[in-house]
Amino acid sequence: MKDITEIKIKQDLPQQQRYNDFIQQIKNPYNFLYKDFKIHIQFSKTDKTIQDVLNDYDKALKNQS
Repeated sequence: MKDITEIKIKQDLPQQQRYNDFIQQIKNPYNFLYKDFKIHIQFSKTDKTIQDVLNDYDKALKNQS
């Protein structure tokens, strides 16, 4: 696994080439390291957006106090 903090994107490249450069360096954008943390990204099979989830989380926090 590659540490994302070690990735260096060449800013002078066009957008698509920067993207390709990033993918070549990180290998798997869904599994990588951030310093000492393993990061695994996955998508759930739901119609909820990230905004919906964050709003629900915010409401739950407010209800705890």
